[in-house]
Amino acid sequence: MKSKTIDTLAAQTTPEQVQIEIKANKRLVGMGMVLLMAGVAVQVIFKLMFLTFLGVIVLGVGIYNHDLYKMVAKRQDETKKPA
Repeated sequence: MKSKTIDTLAAQTTPEQVQIEIKANKRLVGMGMVLLMAGVAVQVIFKLMFLTFLGVIVLGVGIYNHDLYKMVAKRQDETKKPA
């Protein structure tokens, strides 16, 4: 399933688009870290878990997408070299 997704994305995107996605996902990971830290601070003060959960979700999505597009970039390089 994941290999099919990588092949599809590699065929449908240009290397420039993949690099833009990688940079955007790095920012998403950073934003998730900030939300997570802010959530922990708010949790200690106000006993609210919302920001912590939001930070974990954003961080998870950012890491998953970053890894996915890294694999897409690798697949594009592999398909480009033999040609």
